[in-house]
Order: sequence, then structure tokens, then C-alpha cells
Amino acid sequence: MLDRASVGGSGTVPSAMGKRLRGGPVWLGELGFDGDQQADRKNHGGPAKAVLVYPAEHYPFWLGRYGFSFDDRGLGENLRTRGWDETTVHPGDRFRIGEALVRVTAPRRPCYKLGLNQGIKDLAVHVQATGRTGFYLAVEGPGFVEVGVAIELVEAAAHGVSAFEVNRVLNIDKFDQSGIERVLTAADYLPGPWVEKLLGRRASTRDEPPRGPASLAAEDDPRLFG
Repeated sequence: MLDRASVGGSGTVPSAMGKRLRGGPVWLGELGFDGDQQADRKNHGGPAKAVLVYPAEHYPFWLGRYGFSFDDRGLGENLRTRGWDETTVHPGDRFRIGEALVRVTAPRRPCYKLGLNQGIKDLAVHVQATGRTGFYLAVEGPGFVEVGVAIELVEAAAHGVSAFEVNRVLNIDKFDQSGIERVLTAADYLPGPWVEKLLGRRASTRDEPPRGPASLAAEDDPRLFG
């Protein structure tokens, strides 16, 4: 459970963010790692979100921004990696991690529980706005994974649209028409509702709204602030 008092609220919300390092081989199946759980199965988990990856290289940035380390509590990830981030992976890329074959599906759209976990109300807004979101994997071939194994590219998606770019266009520069066109070249690999949202924006004649965390978050307030 997470306590809303950590950001000045009241009450608690269920959460499975308290991940802990596990030693030795751990089985990775279609729905994730053996023993892993999701408290909110409507918005988390399932085959397309079997594994959440978060790059270790992002943690020094958050330390510099907020003055304390997120390392212990983490940001809900199943895998903390090095040399593998949102700018270098693309929805549809396939990798082998240990014995398991995985496919990149989408960047994470962060929710307010990140803020409750760290005691920073608008943390999810800043995670999203900086592009330091992490990303999800689907499991195409189950197998054992353990700390220290290599991540090997098996097949790269042909479209070349990074997870970072998907987050930027979907959540930040929401009316970047050329960006929408580029991201839609990856439509076959993206969640259906995201594609529908982008198609709707492509058809829109509205001007781009003002930039900044508050304005960018407006349509996503329930997700970002709870």
C-alpha cells in the first residue's frame, strides 16, 4: 500500500511497487517474472506490459534534481539496466535476455503512484516530460533471467521510431504533426488506443497548446495526479 499522506493527501492506495533485487535465475513467462504482482490489473500488467525496464543511468539525474536517491525504492521497474534506454529501443525490437526472448512494446505512461512512492506529488509529470519513462517488454519466448546477463539484439524494427519519440509525441508535443506522422509508421507495434488518439490529433485543426508540465498534463490529470 502507498500512503497519500506522503504528498499531503489522505488514505492509501494499493500498489506493488516495492520490488526487491532477487539473486539467481528467475523464471520469466508470458505475464512477467515469477512472483511479480500488479495491484491494478486494469492499467498494469498483461502480456504487453509483462516487464518494465528502467535505465540505471537515469537515477543520477533524479538525485541531482531532488537531492536524494531513488535507488532503493526505485520507480517500479522489474529490470534495471545499463546501456539500454528509451532513445535506443523501438517498439517491435526483439532482444534475448538470458534464456528469454522479449519484444519492446511501448514507453511507460507514468502514473501518480510514482509520486506517492517517493513523496513527490508531481514526479510522474516530470518523469513523462523528461522522457525518462522506462519502457515495457512482451515475452515471446519464456526462460530464466538473472542479474548480469547480456542483452542481445535479435531483430530491429524497420520503422526506426524510438520509445523516447513515442512518449514525446503522445504525451508532450501533442500536436506536432510531423512527429505524429513519424510515430504512426510504428502503428502496428503500438497499443490500439494510442494509435486512435494520434489519428484523432492528426485530423485536428487546433493550434499547439502552450508548453510546460502543467499544460502538457491537463488531459492526463487523473493518471498523473490520482
